[in-house]
Amino acid sequence: MGYVSVNTTPEDSLYLEAEDFHGNLCYANIPQPLERGATFHVIQRSGMMNIEIIHTEDMDLTDLSIVLYGAGNLLTIKMREQQSNIVRLETGILHPGIVNIALLDERKNQVLAERLIYVEQPLP
Repeated sequence: MGYVSVNTTPEDSLYLEAEDFHGNLCYANIPQPLERGATFHVIQRSGMMNIEIIHTEDMDLTDLSIVLYGAGNLLTIKMREQQSNIVRLETGILHPGIVNIALLDERKNQVLAERLIYVEQPLP
């Protein structure tokens, strides 16, 4: 059985130590973020893709956009046009392959988070 341990350091960063069930150790020093912001996670199931934005309470989602690109895809979703922090897409509208998803802050003109996903060929 493995474990994960997270501790703070005197420099205000985080020290991560993890061991898998084979006894392999992994260490990482994680610096504190320069500012608080947003990130997202993606779940694909049964031909649907859910992109959920995780953000601080004081963040205005109307400044954010999601861009999906790669494998012949280019799709921009403005969060000001959404009813919640979850975007639902049918994967059938996307070409299969490796797709980048970026969360953009349009006001600051910067990428807040980015993920690579694999979109599978839809079943007939």
